[in-house]
Amino acid sequence: MFNDQELSFICNIGNLVKPTTRQSILDKTAVLPPQLYSHSDQQVQFQSEPVKPFKFGWGGRMAEVLSDFNTSTTVSPLISVAGLNSFQVGNNNQLSTYAMGMDGAATLSGNNENRKTIIDNSLASVDATSHLMVQKYRDIFNSAKQAEVVVKNAFTAAESSGVNYNEIFEEAGAATSKIGRQLKSIAK
Repeated sequence: MFNDQELSFICNIGNLVKPTTRQSILDKTAVLPPQLYSHSDQQVQFQSEPVKPFKFGWGGRMAEVLSDFNTSTTVSPLISVAGLNSFQVGNNNQLSTYAMGMDGAATLSGNNENRKTIIDNSLASVDATSHLMVQKYRDIFNSAKQAEVVVKNAFTAAESSGVNYNEIFEEAGAATSKIGRQLKSIAK
């Protein structure tokens, strides 16, 4: 994709407070963000507002601001193919996030009929008088089950579209790499 000018890279970006020089860093006169040489801290800062303590991520906040325009609530607008991250965290925590697997919908493992019956019965008994954490667990669990159905249907539609995603990513040499699998899921 890079060779076909369909993809580009942005190099040497980071979380600087203001433009600086090597000399000002050596002289210790540069204004630098906290924990500049900590990759994990810089990653969180890049995905969120740059304050301590962490409050929300840009993606989560944007999804909240635009939530009035999202008329469908069948699946979260905060979907990740690389696990949960600070970018997805909202300010008011009203939107659930959804983390897919690299190859599609995340499924509840070991959810056989007996376990499914127990879980369904337990969640059905949750009401407005239940503990707030229990209510939130029910809401997140139901949201994840609903998102799983939507994502599986989208993948089924992608597979029946006539587009051979496997061939496309094999030809690009990205069929088995982690990022290749994630990008294939995004394309589907």
